[in-house]
Amino acid sequence: MNFPVALAFLVLLFALTFFAIHNEQADPYMDEIFHIPQAKQYCQGNFSHWDPMITTLPGLYLMSVGILVPVGKALGVETDNVCSVLWLRSVNLLFAIGNFYVIYAIMCKLHQKEKIEPKIIITALTLSLLPLLFFFNFLYYTDVGSTFFVLFMYLLHLQGNKALASLVGIIAIMFRQTNIIWVVFMAGLTARQVIVDWFKEKSGSGYQRKSIKEHLNPSTATKPSGDSEVTLFQIVKLLTKPPQNKKLDLIYLIFRILKSSHMFNCSDCATEIA
Repeated sequence: MNFPVALAFLVLLFALTFFAIHNEQADPYMDEIFHIPQAKQYCQGNFSHWDPMITTLPGLYLMSVGILVPVGKALGVETDNVCSVLWLRSVNLLFAIGNFYVIYAIMCKLHQKEKIEPKIIITALTLSLLPLLFFFNFLYYTDVGSTFFVLFMYLLHLQGNKALASLVGIIAIMFRQTNIIWVVFMAGLTARQVIVDWFKEKSGSGYQRKSIKEHLNPSTATKPSGDSEVTLFQIVKLLTKPPQNKKLDLIYLIFRILKSSHMFNCSDCATEIA
């Protein structure tokens, strides 16, 4: 099975299920009685209105307006019609298809050295059809969009685009504020990579990866090699040692972490603008 076939299968399955559910339940269902009226207020330009019963941030409604209103104008559909229950639910259908693609892209990135594309496609399909998320694909809830932006943030992180990943992380929080946990998780991954890179830079080429046995018994260690990886033992040892000649300065580490996110990398900004 190749990717276009899997994508076509998923789109067909989602479309058939979407219209079947909508025919059975055309009116707002459960929490949709709060989400859909709020989205309609935004479609009409009334951004000051807020239903106090809603406990999430307005990311879903803002995204819906940003997608549906331009599409409605392009198709000549009135705003009231383009923000109907059917159209609003279709936004999550787009996110559902997007989830499949992002999962596939993440798997390809993680296993890029392995020739297992059929297995990756099947895994992406399996995760996209996970029952805990599947049935929310066809209702106007925040779950699907929230999942999409968290996964998209992780994909951008894997690709090394830290600045854009940060922006997508903010959007994920706008869908569900609890996603701040995943944003902090990505920041932790970035901080870890910065510390590892910094340690490699300070260690030079004379360091090689050691096993637990070699750390306990240095006499069994092999000779250093040029290509080396930093182990957790070395990082912990370095962090727990008292600073010597300011080689391990906390402020310096924080600066490196911020720099990796392009927050203070003005030279890169100038290059991009040029």
